[in-house]
Amino acid sequence: MVSIVYPSAHYGCCMRHLGENIRNNFHNAKVVSHFYNAAKAYNKVELYDHFNQIRDMVPKAAEHLESVGFHRWSRVFCPRNRYNIMTSNIAESVNALFEVEREFPIVTLFDEINMRFAKLFHERRMELVNSPNILVPSMEKQISKNINLGNKLLAHQIANYKFSLNGHGDVATVDLQRRTCTSKVFDLDKIPCPHAMAALRSQYGAYFGNQIYEYSSSYYSVEKYIIAYCEKINPVPPEDS
Repeated sequence: MVSIVYPSAHYGCCMRHLGENIRNNFHNAKVVSHFYNAAKAYNKVELYDHFNQIRDMVPKAAEHLESVGFHRWSRVFCPRNRYNIMTSNIAESVNALFEVEREFPIVTLFDEINMRFAKLFHERRMELVNSPNILVPSMEKQISKNINLGNKLLAHQIANYKFSLNGHGDVATVDLQRRTCTSKVFDLDKIPCPHAMAALRSQYGAYFGNQIYEYSSSYYSVEKYIIAYCEKINPVPPEDS
C-alpha cells in the first residue's frame, strides 16, 4: 500500500524498533549492539563485519534480519537519500506529541491537533527566521567538528578536484566533483566529511570556508527549514459558520 500511495518513497524500518524486537526475541544484548553498528555502517565491509558476528552468535537473528531485507534497515543499502534519519518517523512523533489527547473524543482531538500544530509551526518558523547561519544549528556543529578532524589529515592532489587523504592510519580518496569519498560518509550524509574538508582546504585555500556550503545538501539549510514551516495553520471555525 505504501508503494501505491507514495510511489517515489522508500519504505524502511525504524532502527530502534527493529533492535528492540531482536532484544525481546533473541535475548542477547551483544547481538543488538552489533545490529546497531551494522545499521549505521557507511560501507559494506563494516556492515558485514558486524552482521557476520551476529550470525556466529545467534544464527536465527541473522536470518530474521535477512528476511526483513538489508535495504529496509541499513544505511549502506538504502536506495534513497536517507541522510541521518534512521529512527524518527512521523507516526511516532505524533504519538509522543498527543500521548494524553489520544484518549479524547475525536472532535476534541482534532481541535487539539490543530492548535498544537499551529503553535509548533509558528515557533519553529520564528526560531531561525533571523538566524545568521546558512545551515541549521545541528549541521553547523557537525561542520565545525568535521573541519577540526579534517585539519589533522594530509591531502595529496591526484587529479583535478580529486585528492588522497591520510592521517593516523586513515586513508581515503575524495572526488569533489562527484561529491564522493571512499569512506562513504560524504556520499550518504550529503555534507563534507573530515576527508572532504581537508580536500576542500587544499583545493580552495583560504576560501574553502565558503565552499563548504556549496558542497552541502540544501535540505540542511535554514532557508529550507523555514519553508517547511511557512504555512500558517488557522483555527477551525465553529460548525455553524
